[in-house]
Order: sequence, then C-alpha cells, then structure tokens
Amino acid sequence: MRPSTDPVLAWFNTADDAAAHAALREVCASAEWCAAVLARRPYPDPETLLDAADAATAGLGAAELA
Repeated sequence: MRPSTDPVLAWFNTADDAAAHAALREVCASAEWCAAVLARRPYPDPETLLDAADAATAGLGAAELA
C-alpha cells in the first residue's frame, strides 16, 4: 500500500501529539477516543484512519460516550 499524498493526513501523521490531539478533540470530546486514534499513527491512507476511528468508537463505554 502506498502512503497517502493527502496533505491533511500528512500533517496529522507528523504533527506533535498536542496539535494532533487538539485536532481530534474538534471531532470527538472523548479523551480515550483521541488517545486510541493517536496511538495508531502514522496512517497510510484516510481509510485506515477512519477504520481506526471506528474501532476507537466501538471501544468506548457508556461513561466515555456521555
């Protein structure tokens, strides 16, 4: 699989943890979700990132979703 040439994904993959975490918090307020998505960087393509986000969401409990 070839790495993505998507500039936003390239930024996300290389951003420092604080900046990437802040970007993820714009998507989801769950700190656990953000940590799970960050932990799997770098992402080769947007689809893999979306799959990781879905997996992170599925791993959240009721407390994290409230």
